[in-house]
This record gives sequence, structure tokens and C-alpha cells, in this order.
Amino acid sequence: MANESVLHRDIEQFDSIRTFFKALEARPHIHLVKVADQGLVEPARRGTALVMQPMVRVVATAFDYKTNKILRWDDKWDVGSGVVSRDVTKGDGRQNDPTGARTRDLIILECQKHGLQVVRGEEWTPGDIVVDTLAGIDRERGS
Repeated sequence: MANESVLHRDIEQFDSIRTFFKALEARPHIHLVKVADQGLVEPARRGTALVMQPMVRVVATAFDYKTNKILRWDDKWDVGSGVVSRDVTKGDGRQNDPTGARTRDLIILECQKHGLQVVRGEEWTPGDIVVDTLAGIDRERGS
């Protein structure tokens, strides 16, 4: 139990980026969103063969310190499959984005339109949440 925290952290997963942003609008105390795009490899069956398939994942997360929940939206697709990320600007359909960079940049732009601060290349995970964050303490500002 040395590395375990007694603080329970729920993750609230959103199926669409639109519902993620609606949830943020309903929580005006949230000011920070972490946005990341990642390349990864996952096993996939292609006919009778098992191959390591390159994938792209884009994730947006926010931490609600009042409910102790991490809000998360993510999308993942095969690199080179022709199926690419959801169109963030419209909330539906697909767009041509084989690397995830366009989707990431559109999410960041949408965050800025909502007056949210953005941290690039990171996402909230349960291990990131510390007691100071839960208490609303910002040691740099002394509050």
C-alpha cells in the first residue's frame, strides 16, 4: 500500500468531443485541458496473420477537483487505414488526419475559444492527481 493513495479518482469517458466540451461548459471551475497525440503499435489480425498495426491516438482530459473526476475523450485509428479522426469542428463525420496533428490542433483551438488553458503532449491520469490539486492549492500563487 506504499504507492497507493486513499483518494479515489473516477474517469468520466465521453463518446464525442462535443459532449466533452459541453461537460466543460457545465463546470466553469475547470480552466485547464491537457491534449496529446500519440503514435502506438497494437496487435491486429489481418486475415490469418497477426501483425503489429501502427495506430494514432488523440486524447483530451480535464480534472474536476470538485468531484475528483478526470474527464476524458479520446479517439484512435489505424495509420494508413483511410479511416481517420472525427471532425472536431463539426462534431461528427470524419476528416483526413493520418498523424493526429490536425485533430490535436483543432481541439486546442476549440479549448482556446472556450477560454481554457491547454497543456500539450500530456493527459491527466489518476497518478497525476495530488492532494494539493484536490485542495485547490497552487503553491506558486500561495493560495
